[in-house]
Amino acid sequence: MRRERVRDDGLLRLSTSTRLLAAGAFVSAGVFSVGVAKAFPGHSAAASPATSATPTTAAPATAAGDGGSATYQAPQTLTPPTAPPQPVYNPPVVSSGGS
Repeated sequence: MRRERVRDDGLLRLSTSTRLLAAGAFVSAGVFSVGVAKAFPGHSAAASPATSATPTTAAPATAAGDGGSATYQAPQTLTPPTAPPQPVYNPPVVSSGGS
């Protein structure tokens, strides 16, 4: 009778310890997430700029070291490809674990 009582007491202690550990992990995860949310607040909806449907052009950039004489002009429109993409068959790669 004594062995069963010792075993039951040990299982009860283990069960209690497991529950406390799980509850502590849950609480510490919540505290951590609150701390991260305060450290990195993100962006507010009012501060984000409105998107427009009109395309914007990039500002001309000067090449380094040329004194600003050369500028890069971004293309204004995209051109579609001359032919649609064609499917390509690639055989499957098979490797076995044996030698």
